[in-house]
Amino acid sequence: MKKDIEYNSPKKSTIDKILAFSKSISNVKTPKLRSTIIIHLN
Repeated sequence: MKKDIEYNSPKKSTIDKILAFSKSISNVKTPKLRSTIIIHLN
């Protein structure tokens, strides 16, 4: 529930930056690091 509040907060630009960062990470072939980031986003 706490994370839903964070996503609905005005910090949308920060979330967009994180998503863009995770996209750039996904271009790098580091599945372990990518899965860690996905876990943090979820």
